[in-house]
Amino acid sequence: MFFLSIDNQLLFLMMTLFPTYLVFTALSWPSQDGDNRVHGIIFVSPLMLSLLSFLNAPVHHDTAEFLLLGGGISLSLLMVIAEFFHKKTNSSTMISLLALLSPVPFLIAMRRISLPGVKSLIIPVFAGTIVLMLLPLIIAIKDKKKSSIHRIAGGELIILGLLVFYLHLPWLPVYFSHILTAAGFVICSVSLYRTTFAGLRKKVNQYEGTLNQINANVQHEVIKRVESIEKSNKMLLERSKTDSLTGLYGKAAIISHAEILLERRRSDPHSLIMLDIDSFKTINDTMGHPIGDRCLVSLATIARSSFRSNDILGRFGGDEFTILLPNTPPSIALTTAERFRKNIEKESNPKYTISIGVATFPQDGESVKSLLESADKALYKSKESGKNRVTHFSVKNPNHS
Repeated sequence: MFFLSIDNQLLFLMMTLFPTYLVFTALSWPSQDGDNRVHGIIFVSPLMLSLLSFLNAPVHHDTAEFLLLGGGISLSLLMVIAEFFHKKTNSSTMISLLALLSPVPFLIAMRRISLPGVKSLIIPVFAGTIVLMLLPLIIAIKDKKKSSIHRIAGGELIILGLLVFYLHLPWLPVYFSHILTAAGFVICSVSLYRTTFAGLRKKVNQYEGTLNQINANVQHEVIKRVESIEKSNKMLLERSKTDSLTGLYGKAAIISHAEILLERRRSDPHSLIMLDIDSFKTINDTMGHPIGDRCLVSLATIARSSFRSNDILGRFGGDEFTILLPNTPPSIALTTAERFRKNIEKESNPKYTISIGVATFPQDGESVKSLLESADKALYKSKESGKNRVTHFSVKNPNHS
């Protein structure tokens, strides 16, 4: 049998194992990458002819050797064709088809051409291939294309190893041809692996970059949306705390602010002003509710310009307003309230007056509820005393109480 020889066995293994890897790697790669695909598929020819050689070995020694030799010849011819024509338009498909059909001529010729006749082709075909491949190798070296250099150099070594094997040179050991052939196959396999892996890694990096950009854009958009929602929620929350007509805090917000203030700063004096418009019902009845609303709005406007920025202004209900004065003792609270009363009397439009009651924490109340009650009683006293005046719950004011 032909494959009883260890040298033939080694050659068969190299002509099947390496081409199998190269072919399947090329077939699994995208068809758009014609360069790598073509230079991998051409190895299907030695693969098929080597397998046919193995199948014929038990029957006919010469046929097996003929087919194994044909695998090397077809590979050398396909290498030249692929190297010189693969960049031409629509050539990739034609070269791949030629590689798949390449065993056919050898199957037809194996009964008509003698083995010595085929062996006579070895030197011109293999030597011609080696010489022809030198030109693209020189060009690749000049252009510094590493993948092309490795691919062509690997092919040269494969053909050179096969040439040495079939020449049976007495002064050169047979294993040297196997070393050359194996080295060529290894270089071609590594070159194809690196090229395809590098291309795949490049695409993965591109996809990762695109994905990271998309994630960054999405994250940026999410942050913008969250900030927009938070801003809207804050605005809605503030609107829910404020009176729609005057823009001042509502009753619940005033009480909440007062509770926080008294809880956090219990050692400081804090004053509370409670006021309402004198004869407001008469204004509404005689002049109409729109005029009454104008009075409320003008009161809020004058209040904003009359008090400090940290004073908390609110509409308690109807024509009743409250103003929280943090860290304000009774004397300053009375002075501030009196100034505000005069501002209303002077600047209001339409003209109206207000009555004011003042209470101070902690002497007039140690809780928000008790402080409100004290301010309300002081306001009631201002009303009883003739309106348009300021009264402090526990402080004697010789001018207005």
